[in-house]
Amino acid sequence: MDKKALALLMVVAMVLPMLAMPVYAWTPPGGGEDGRFELYGPHVKDIRITLWADEEAEWREMDAGKIDLTDWPLTPDWIDAWDDDPRFTLADYGGEYGFFILDLNNNATVKHYDEVVRANPLAATVPFADSGVHFRRAIAYAVNRSYIVNTICEGLALPMWTPVPPAFGYAHPEIRPGGSLEALTYGGWTGDPDAGIAELEAGGFKLADPDGYRYWDKNNNGRYDGPDEWMELIFYARSDSLQRFRFAQEQLLPILQNVYKLRIDWRARPRGVCSDEVFGAKRFHLYTGGWIFSGPEPDYLYDLFHSSSYWHPGKPPNYNALNDSLLDHYAEIAKFAPDEKTAVNEGAIPFQERFAGMCFKVPLWCASGVKAFKNKPGVWPKGGSPPSYPNWTGLVNEQGFGINSWYSTLNMRPEGIQYFDTEPIVYGFKTLSIDWLNPVYAEWYWDWEVCGRIYDVMGARNPYAKVFRVPQLAYKWETGTWKDPVDGQTKTKVTVHLRPDLYWMDGKPITIYDVWFTLIELVDILESKGLIVPWWYPTVAYMKSVYIIDPYTIEILMDVYSCWATGWVLGNVIIPAHVWKPIALASTIEDNKIHTKHPDPNMIGSGPYRLVEYKENMYILMTANTKGSTVTTNLPGSTPITSPGYWAYEPVDVVIDAPSKAFIVNPGDTVDVPVDVIVTNLLQTDTLTAEKYVYLDGELKQTKALTLAAGANDTESFTFTLGKGLHRVKAAVHITDPSTWTSTWENVTKLIYVTCKEDIAGSTFYDDIGFPTYPYKSQLVTPDFKVDIKDVAAASKAFGSYPGHKYWNPVADITGDYKIDIKDIAAISRKFGWV
Repeated sequence: MDKKALALLMVVAMVLPMLAMPVYAWTPPGGGEDGRFELYGPHVKDIRITLWADEEAEWREMDAGKIDLTDWPLTPDWIDAWDDDPRFTLADYGGEYGFFILDLNNNATVKHYDEVVRANPLAATVPFADSGVHFRRAIAYAVNRSYIVNTICEGLALPMWTPVPPAFGYAHPEIRPGGSLEALTYGGWTGDPDAGIAELEAGGFKLADPDGYRYWDKNNNGRYDGPDEWMELIFYARSDSLQRFRFAQEQLLPILQNVYKLRIDWRARPRGVCSDEVFGAKRFHLYTGGWIFSGPEPDYLYDLFHSSSYWHPGKPPNYNALNDSLLDHYAEIAKFAPDEKTAVNEGAIPFQERFAGMCFKVPLWCASGVKAFKNKPGVWPKGGSPPSYPNWTGLVNEQGFGINSWYSTLNMRPEGIQYFDTEPIVYGFKTLSIDWLNPVYAEWYWDWEVCGRIYDVMGARNPYAKVFRVPQLAYKWETGTWKDPVDGQTKTKVTVHLRPDLYWMDGKPITIYDVWFTLIELVDILESKGLIVPWWYPTVAYMKSVYIIDPYTIEILMDVYSCWATGWVLGNVIIPAHVWKPIALASTIEDNKIHTKHPDPNMIGSGPYRLVEYKENMYILMTANTKGSTVTTNLPGSTPITSPGYWAYEPVDVVIDAPSKAFIVNPGDTVDVPVDVIVTNLLQTDTLTAEKYVYLDGELKQTKALTLAAGANDTESFTFTLGKGLHRVKAAVHITDPSTWTSTWENVTKLIYVTCKEDIAGSTFYDDIGFPTYPYKSQLVTPDFKVDIKDVAAASKAFGSYPGHKYWNPVADITGDYKIDIKDIAAISRKFGWV
């Protein structure tokens, strides 16, 4: 049996049980490979991303031995070509977490390319209220998934009849061929164009106008009445995505034109054009769409398809303008459910029934993916001698995504070599350009394959079990509830604790103010100016109040209760306020500086890699974010920026877990403060030895020799008796083995403020840590160990406020009842003069 037939057999074996699964309570998908990955790096100095017109051009370059990683699943021909090739390793990552879908524009009108705005037949309500539904169903009947899976994808695909990939485990069990809701598959595997013609006729789309095409019989009189009933569909097909292009051109277009007799404005265009015309201008009827990052939690159904996720101008997730109250209702249950079972059984399952029944879009397929990597660094031509380097090791075959994982470029290096600067990681992209080197508006897969290595989130997904998070900028978090005093409802509360040892690439400290700016202030600035909101707006739209507890801690009070809320918070990218606030404040509708491709030419982030060069149609060069490295990008306006280095560059993680505030009643009192010092060996296979030193206010309190097995940690608890004032706890860890890192010291300092509860203002965190010139230092107020007019003024400014109010200030809520009233002012006044 040849490999293509075997691949098809494997897909059939995978898909049959998926098509018959019960509704059940959802369980997270399992892991893959050996389950190991590292949280430190990078190990290779440079990533060189080469840009190609399509995947075939990219794979030919890989076949020439010049690419290490690719961004796209292979076709069976390339799997056959490389299966026995010693240069490559094939990595099967199973059913993809992304999917392809035929987008149907649900906007009431579409501006055509003769600049005439015409009513959209896909959203028609004349001559019948459901005319648009009939038209959309006709399109669905024209789709032949057997041809897609067997001919175009050659067996390496899974068919989809709802927008839930089979790998998620909650695709509707009855919307399938042979299921009780088979009618919602619109012809099952092969489609049914005859049924599609019947749908067109039932909707009032008749034959024939003077040119022999269907017309829109708006008054249902059975005859063509002139230009108002003329009809044409604008069909965008991605010319740079070969399987999608073949589906559109070979399978769908002939039926639309020759069988249905529809007039088609055929537009085969690359990604960049489609982004502007489809996502931005919404000037389309049909588009061969796709999503790479979705799920696995079902709340993505809300983010992509809820009516609130549409806006114009801009490029929203719901660019098709789906707007259906019942669909919204089920999407809201999926997103705001109290538990996973409710989210699936009462949200995602009926959502799929409504989605398919109204045929808002036509789900097509998801890849059953295999990607490849070259086994050695350097050029390795076919039939040629291998490069002299050891094989690559440390690659991570991410669940539902593949071997080109973010963790691969963080972890990979030649075997036996920890840091490698002789050859870059060469990473192929099947696109000639990047739309946005701008984390505020980056939306495409390839945008984030670059930006995601420059900017961090607070908690990243575990690549082998993606419903779980691993610490990144945050070292811990808690999920709880709060009672909203406005409506009396119990809602989700998420508290996030930031690492104290973080710096942006320009040396400015990363603080909790950067988190607050990203989640709240930036959105407020843009909305106040009438500017386009960030791409992540749906993530933060349901945060009622985001407020700073102390310099390391932020509390997010959601306006809803949801079992998914913690992931919304942790998964949001964080950007530097001192860079992006001036850009946002300077932006206007006439001069929208922030809505440009790279408003920060220095690309200052906190991630493992930095941008060096972007050459459209050619390449992108990134370099490791190492201590003391200076980079000037090739973007206009860039200046030399010297970095303090990536916070996780070495294989030891040091955390000081302690409250940053402790309260006393009288100035001469003391308080016992618990402090945990946690040292973790980030190596996955080797033991690490180190010396640990713990200091309090510069005085050495402990020296300890550590021997940590691979992945193990040492947690030691201290209790320090502290009096009024600002105290500094420092942990210094010196690696003594392995020898690669014997010159490495990890130093972490955490500030602890001991004062009375009524001391809420007077200094700033930036002054306290030695950055007095930080431009927005007043945004992070700290105590000054006395109670005076500054404290009364801070509380008075917040008087009458509550979570979500413009002037809400949680540190002024002395009584802890989520409102600031006379009781809080009185409490501070009684302490006036405390020093």
